[in-house]
Amino acid sequence: TDEDDSTPQRSVAPWKHEMMKARNLRPCIIVKRDEVATNDDPYVDAAYDYIVQVYNRPSLDKEEQIPDGQIHYASNVPRHAIVFSDKIYTTDQHLENAFRKEIGLGNLFPDQWKDASSTQR
Repeated sequence: TDEDDSTPQRSVAPWKHEMMKARNLRPCIIVKRDEVATNDDPYVDAAYDYIVQVYNRPSLDKEEQIPDGQIHYASNVPRHAIVFSDKIYTTDQHLENAFRKEIGLGNLFPDQWKDASSTQR
C-alpha cells in the first residue's frame, strides 16, 4: 500500500546535556514517565526519565525549526531538564485589576549616598 502523505513523520532523539543551553530550550508536552534506578539512595524516593514531544518556539531560525509535517520527541529526559514557565502575559502582574502602588523611599538614604558627583570612597 502507498503511505498516506498526511501521516506525520516521527523522529526520536535521546536527550543530551548540551540541550540545556538556553537557546535550545523549547516548549514540550510530557508524553511518558519512566521510573529509573536510584542506586538505593535512601534520600531519593524515585527518579524519573521522561519522553517529551518537542515543539518550535517563535524565535527559532528556519534551519532550527522542526519542519511542518514532522513530530519530534526527546527521550530519556531527566526531571532537572524540564523547566516550567508561564506563558507570556498570563501571570497575575498582567491582570487589569492587579494591585499597583508607588513605593516611596523617603529619606531612607544619607545625603552622601545621593550625591552622584561625590568622588569620595
